[in-house]
Amino acid sequence: MRPSLLVSLILSVVALVLIALFALDSYFVVEPTEMAGVRRLGQVTTATPLGPGLHFKLPLVDQVDRLQVSLDTFKLDKLVVNTIDNQPIAVTVGLTYRIPPQAVLPLLYEVGRPGNFDITENFQRIVADRTAKIFAQQNTTRISENRDQILNSLKSVLSNDLGNLYHIEVVDFQISGIVYSDSFRASVEAAVKAKNEAVAAENTVNRIKYEAQQTVERANGEAAAKLKLAEADRQSAILSAQGKAEAIRLEGESRAAVLRMNAEILKTSPLVIDLARADRWNGILPSTLFEGTNATPLLSLSPLEAAEKSEVIPRAPGVHDLPASR
Repeated sequence: MRPSLLVSLILSVVALVLIALFALDSYFVVEPTEMAGVRRLGQVTTATPLGPGLHFKLPLVDQVDRLQVSLDTFKLDKLVVNTIDNQPIAVTVGLTYRIPPQAVLPLLYEVGRPGNFDITENFQRIVADRTAKIFAQQNTTRISENRDQILNSLKSVLSNDLGNLYHIEVVDFQISGIVYSDSFRASVEAAVKAKNEAVAAENTVNRIKYEAQQTVERANGEAAAKLKLAEADRQSAILSAQGKAEAIRLEGESRAAVLRMNAEILKTSPLVIDLARADRWNGILPSTLFEGTNATPLLSLSPLEAAEKSEVIPRAPGVHDLPASR
């Protein structure tokens, strides 16, 4: 092959390669989750970010800078912060964010180096600083109790600051882990143990008080029962005495009524006494008479004298003669 022909062939191949390179480098494709900007010899040539699709540029001159704009999460692992009581704790936090179209070009060309190299480094500084400030206002013993409040405060602060600085949209903020220092955990365990012992002691005291109260209540119950029994005995004795008194009164009234009836009978029939004397005769003349009668008292005579003076006993009408006692 002649040298001139060889040179022509080489030049043709080089030209084809250059044309292919220029052709391949004259367009680019932006993915659905991306937006892009173009620099030409160091100057930004795009006024608005380029969305998904096919775009053209000058080969070997224009530089394409891509930025992920879909929902993404930035994680900061084991960030050491101090609380208000000067206790160090290690926290793991996560920031879920989205980059709106108006923030693409500022993030690509106004934050750090051109492109997306320094974005997460700036996020890290802001997130670490704001997290440290929020935890510096908290007491270590109240962190678990105030966790929701801390989350809301951090989300609000980061939404405001990252929005003003980088024009990004904060969707959520998470605290995925909190690790306390060994000394704090030891002090918490000691406090919990002391509290449990105090609760146990208090429960013992309450049990003793309860048992004492039960004893007092039992004693009061027994005393009240004895008082009721004594009251019942007293009432029973009173009722028994009243019953006996009433019986005595009724018996007296009955006897008085009998005596009054006998007196009335004697007033109307004086001979009744003779009948009574005859019914009760034992051979000895009575020494007393019925009360309230006007009969002449009998002399108290011995049986022998009475027999000598009288052979028969005077009888009332209708009463049979009785033989005299000898």
